[in-house]
This record gives sequence, C-alpha cells and structure tokens, in this order.
Amino acid sequence: MVYIADHAADPTLTPEGVAAGLGISPRALRRVLGHTALDAAGYIAHARLDLALETLRDPRLAHLSLSVVAARAGYACAADLLRAVRAATGLTPEAYRAQVLDGPRRGDDPTRGESPRRGESQRGESQRGDGPRRAARPPA
Repeated sequence: MVYIADHAADPTLTPEGVAAGLGISPRALRRVLGHTALDAAGYIAHARLDLALETLRDPRLAHLSLSVVAARAGYACAADLLRAVRAATGLTPEAYRAQVLDGPRRGDDPTRGESPRRGESQRGESQRGDGPRRAARPPA
C-alpha cells in the first residue's frame, strides 16, 4: 500500500486515517485488504518497522538517537521502536545498528544484543577454570 508507506512516519496514522486518505470507508478498506495477509494496522506497523530499520542501516544516520529514529519512523516512543525491532530481528535497535554497520563481532550473542562478559563463553560459562566443577566419579 503506497499510501501507508508514504504516511507511515505520521504517528497519528490509523486504519481510519488511511481509509479517509484514500477516499474510501474503513469497511471498504478492510474489504480491499481482505485477501492479503495483513490488515491496515499490520501494514502501518510493517511500514514503520521498514522505516526504522532503513534508518538504523544508514551509516549517514548513525549519529541519530533511538528517540529520533523512533520519531522519524512514526513510533510514539523509543520503547515502541525497541519492541518492534526486537520482535522482528531478535536484536535491540542498538545491536541491530552495530551488526549492520560494523558486522557481528566475534563472541557476540545476537539474541542478547551484547557481548559476553569478559572471561565468559557464549553460554555464560567461565573460561578461567573457576566455574562449576564436575562431581567426582564414585569409586568403581
């Protein structure tokens, strides 16, 4: 939907607003979208996510705070952006931006959006030898 893509950055955009902008009733909009996988609200959410991810991928915009990225993409707040990006990518917006712009670093856990702490493996186990010890085998 071109109209939604063109207006996704408007935080007040609703399915009713889309219908009004297209000059049709909300019911007619639902009928038009009835054969697609997404309803109007889903298209709006998808278009906003696309705008946000595009902004996070752009090295020229790497200086923008997440609040600014959220506002540019039509989210009401940075927390809404965080939830949408995490749901779509499994990463925080910061981790997504870093991975796309810098590439994944060795040892990063992309599901957590951060590197393991110093001295830990990706599974959180100590590599210094001071971690949990295996129980001694009983004598045979």
